[in-house]
Amino acid sequence: MLPPAVMITLVLVGAVVMAVAFWQIFRKAGYPGVLGLLMLVPLVNYGVMLWIAFSEWPAQRRLREAEATAALTVESVS
Repeated sequence: MLPPAVMITLVLVGAVVMAVAFWQIFRKAGYPGVLGLLMLVPLVNYGVMLWIAFSEWPAQRRLREAEATAALTVESVS
């Protein structure tokens, strides 16, 4: 069995790695990265995960709008 200090250190390192990973996921989805910290809160993380899974991401919305603008530009040039 590991000493309590080692266990606490491992848990804290794991939490930091998770927070950084989710921070990047939220940023790439177009949300503020700080929302990734919510993934460390028990039970709240399930709600956040469902919200992210079933909502339209800002990054998706911007891509859809850019594609629509590009399609209009191509049609007007043709």
